[in-house]
Amino acid sequence: MIGKTISHYKISDKLGEGGMGVVYKAEDTKLHRSVALKFLSPKILGSDEEKARFVREAHAAAALDHPSICTVHEIDEAEGKTFISMAYIDGRNLHEIIKSGPLAATFLVTHQLQLPARLDEGKGDYIRRLDADGDDAGRSTQTEQVTIKSEIQLTRDAKGVTVKTSFINVCEDHRLRVMFPTALAASHSSAEEPFDVVERPIDRDQNSPWRDTWNPTHPHQRFVDVSDGKCGLALINDGIREYEVTDDKSRTIGLTLLRAFEVALTTVAWRWERHPEMKGSQSLGMHECYYMIYPHRGNWETGQVMVQADNFNVPFLPVQAGPYQGDLPKSHSFLELHPADLMISAVKKAERNEKIILRIYNPTSRLVNGKITCFKNPLAANLVN
Repeated sequence: MIGKTISHYKISDKLGEGGMGVVYKAEDTKLHRSVALKFLSPKILGSDEEKARFVREAHAAAALDHPSICTVHEIDEAEGKTFISMAYIDGRNLHEIIKSGPLAATFLVTHQLQLPARLDEGKGDYIRRLDADGDDAGRSTQTEQVTIKSEIQLTRDAKGVTVKTSFINVCEDHRLRVMFPTALAASHSSAEEPFDVVERPIDRDQNSPWRDTWNPTHPHQRFVDVSDGKCGLALINDGIREYEVTDDKSRTIGLTLLRAFEVALTTVAWRWERHPEMKGSQSLGMHECYYMIYPHRGNWETGQVMVQADNFNVPFLPVQAGPYQGDLPKSHSFLELHPADLMISAVKKAERNEKIILRIYNPTSRLVNGKITCFKNPLAANLVN
């Protein structure tokens, strides 16, 4: 593409590439100015659905006017390629503004979005609320600015990138997500549930309970994973979340950071009682969300996603202490469990005596032989239910 002329734009340099598009620097030969041209990625060029989404992105961006949002000049098509012409903003390369040190590197990405303040009644649109009820509500024309800051960090020898996203929610009746296109030919998603990892089909056929409705969302605990068997991408988070995997070629993972909805209770005969005065469900105020982007080989088992989820949620806690003369070794554990495929769900004192209860489960689909090593030889070990 570099050196070619598309329409009246002469392409001079490649600025960047993502899962959905490629951005080039070009010279507008009519107006004699530098612009940025965004093309659909060659991987998804033939998809009518992605092309329509690309056009919607241009329309949405063109409707916004803000110093922190790149100005859209036009959307056009030439030589079978659809592209968006945007303002070119000269600046330093990301590698030059990153905070870098010998053990970690961190940079900050800030988005300033204008979001509808709420749902307004009487818009004439069928809107499915988050409680699954539908009426003629629609997005409010009143908007509020929401600033979303994400601190992205890569530490030395880390196997993934950690992100802290923070924002103050001032809007009602909406869902905030982070979206990660995987472009993997995956047939299902894998998500951690209590004592298990559940596989859910992504495509919806005639046997799917969601065949005649919107693409479904699902609950999960600490991770959701998409894999084609050769490689995969996992999103690991610090609490119970909600996810969706789009049923198109992008296989985009959407991780829900916030759900804001109006409380609606049903008593009898599907009569819904709305309680707009109960603002707790709108999740207003400050939020901090922590998650990890973890690419890996194979599926979630061979990629040891569960181990990474454990490490992310229960990190090592360094404690400084003075010298002490003792008889314990420098490396010591209360107990050890091998192999890493097995998970500990609880270590607690028994309710009726002084014994210790240890709960273990196997989330894999394989029979796993495990070994428990205690810091002292136990007097007895019993299997309990």
